[in-house]
Amino acid sequence: MMTRCGWVIAWFLVASVWGAPGDMVLKEDFSEGMEAWEYAPGNAEMVCVSDAGPGHETVLDLHPPGAILGVNSRELVVGVDIALDKAYEFEARIKSEGLTAGVFAFSVCCRDAKGKRIQQISIHNLREKSKPHPWVLKSSVLGAGTTRPFPPETRTIVLRFSFWDRKKLCAGRVLVDDVTVKEIAVKKTLTSSWPRSILADVGDLKIRFESRSFWTLYRFDYKGLRLCVDKFGSHYGNVGNFPGIGFVGSGHTENEDERVDSIELLADGVPQATPKPQYACGKISLRKTSRLRSLRLRTLVQVTPGGLLEDAVMTADKPTKLNLIYFFMHPWVTDMSHYLAELPDGSRVDGEFTDSKGMKISKPVKWSAVYSETLQAGAVTAVLAVPEGIKWDTRYWDQPNRYRKHYFAVFKGETVAMGKEYHFRVFTVPFTSSADVWQATAEQVAVKALAHDAQ
Repeated sequence: MMTRCGWVIAWFLVASVWGAPGDMVLKEDFSEGMEAWEYAPGNAEMVCVSDAGPGHETVLDLHPPGAILGVNSRELVVGVDIALDKAYEFEARIKSEGLTAGVFAFSVCCRDAKGKRIQQISIHNLREKSKPHPWVLKSSVLGAGTTRPFPPETRTIVLRFSFWDRKKLCAGRVLVDDVTVKEIAVKKTLTSSWPRSILADVGDLKIRFESRSFWTLYRFDYKGLRLCVDKFGSHYGNVGNFPGIGFVGSGHTENEDERVDSIELLADGVPQATPKPQYACGKISLRKTSRLRSLRLRTLVQVTPGGLLEDAVMTADKPTKLNLIYFFMHPWVTDMSHYLAELPDGSRVDGEFTDSKGMKISKPVKWSAVYSETLQAGAVTAVLAVPEGIKWDTRYWDQPNRYRKHYFAVFKGETVAMGKEYHFRVFTVPFTSSADVWQATAEQVAVKALAHDAQ
C-alpha cells in the first residue's frame, strides 16, 4: 500500500465559494495531501494520506498508537466562507477498522473571536465496543433555520476528526474521505420562530426546554437548588438504541436526528404560537409528536407547582428491533448521595451513590427516589403507567463528576410490535428533608405522587 506518512502536513485542496444554495464551501478528497489540516494534537506518525480507499484512491488514514489525536480542517470564516444566517450540510465518508482504546468523533467546532471553542457538534462517534464498519456517508445540517443554529458569537468553524481517551491511550484505525461543506436551502421548520431555549418558573420549580435536543427538558431546579444537570450532553427525554445504528433521540445526534412532526407549547393552558424565551406561570406544557426511525412517539411534558409529569405513547410503523429504549431520562446532580425504591411486591431497595460507574436498582419499581445530604433535598419519581406484559426496569447510573442518571429502560434486545400502542407515564416530585428522616419523607411524597392521576 502506498502511503505518504512522512509528509509534514501537505496542502489539501479546498474550494471556497461564497454563493447560492448548492455551492461548495469546502471540498476535500485528499488527492493533493493534507497540508491545510492542523494537528490538534498529533503528528505525521499518527496520520497519513494513503491509497486505502475503494479503487485505491487516496484517503485520510488516522491510526493513533496510544495517544490523543485530532486533526482540524482550515478555518471557515464568518463573512468570508460562511454566514450565520445561512444553513450548511457537513458531510464525510468514514470507514472504521475498529478501536481498541478511546473514542473517535467526526464533529463541527464553532469558535469565537479569540479562537476559543464555544460549541462542538458531533456527527459520528465510535467507541471501543463499536463494531468496525465499511464506508458510510455521515452528514448533518447546521445553521440558520435548523434545529442546530450556530451560536451568535461564532467567528470561525472547523471540521474535526479526533481520538480521545481520559488516560490518553487512543488506539484504532479510521479512514476518512470526501469531506464537504455546502450551503443548502432550508425550509421553514415548525419551530423556526421559537427561541433557542425556553425557561419557565412554575411555583418553586424552574425548568428549561432545549432546542438542540429537539425540544426536551433540560433543567430541573427546586427552591433555587439545581437538582438536575443543565449541561448539553447530559440528556433528558427519550432515546432508542438501534442495532447497527446506535442511539437516536433527544440530544443524541451522532447517528440520526429525532424527526419532529408536530409541537405545541402551552402556558397556563394557552397555546403559544410564538413562544417567549421565559415564562412565569402556573403550568407549562410541551406536546410533541416525533419519530425515532420507525418508532412514533406522542409525548407530553407538563410542569405544575406540584411536580413534573411526563407521558409517552409509542407505536411502530413496522416490527422494530431494539437494543433498548430509555424513557424519561433525568441526569440528577452528583450531590445526590442516596437512593431508595419500592418494588412492586412492596419490598424496598436503598443504598448510596459511590461513583461506582455502575447501575443502581435495575428492577421494576412502583417509585424511586434520590436524595442529597449536602443539598438536604431530593426527588421521587412515581411510575403511573407501564404496558402490561413487557419487561422493564428503573436504574440510576452512578457516574462520577457527571450525574446520577435516571433511566426507565424497556425493550432490551426485543422487537417492538407493529401497530400496537405502548403507554408510559411518570410523575416526579421534589422535596426537602433533613438527612435523618429523608426516607420517611420520600415515602410520604411517593404516596401522593402515585395518586396524581386520580386527582
